[in-house]
Amino acid sequence: MTRHSALGSVMLNRPGREQRAEQKRERILEEALTVFAEKGYHGANISDIAQRLSMGHGTFYRYFRNKHDIFIELIGQVMGQLAVVVTEQNPDKAHSVEDYRSQLQGIGETFMRLHWQDPRIARLVFYEALGAGEEVRQTLERMNELTALATEAYLRNGVEKGYIRADLDVPVAARALMAMVFEACRQVVREPDPAVASQRWSATIIGLILGGITGK
Repeated sequence: MTRHSALGSVMLNRPGREQRAEQKRERILEEALTVFAEKGYHGANISDIAQRLSMGHGTFYRYFRNKHDIFIELIGQVMGQLAVVVTEQNPDKAHSVEDYRSQLQGIGETFMRLHWQDPRIARLVFYEALGAGEEVRQTLERMNELTALATEAYLRNGVEKGYIRADLDVPVAARALMAMVFEACRQVVREPDPAVASQRWSATIIGLILGGITGK
């Protein structure tokens, strides 16, 4: 084989090796998510994850430095999914209360669905992340701020177009709204029928936001 053809063979094989490496990395993350959900962040260790994969520790450390490294990656992926939910719609597309109602319903139910379709995610975000260190805390804070700012954009659009009252304290309202949504996510995963619970929470939150509780 000539030097040129050997180099060509290496270049042709590289995408396959990179793809296999990425697939293995994703398998590690998938099994780690299960281990963290079952044993907790502090109760889990590298051997638990490696055992589920029938993988030696040496192979494992080619992909991640330690369990905290994996946990940070998992939290980042979950936060990325949630960020897409709140930013994929254009707040300016709402021109009425009914338009805004549809946006609220879509965002809220998608948020909740992400959690109840895979309860491991809810366990990670609402319980295990709280004691996983400063870096994780900062990641959660950034996510909370991102969702709050995105929610502010929806509210400001309503104020500017006149279907939300002009004296609304938008920053506070945005954070109060997201607090309700995150609590709904935490609760629906506990229900025997999360899909039905998700609809109940969504309807109640939207009713509180748009109609209040006084019945006037």
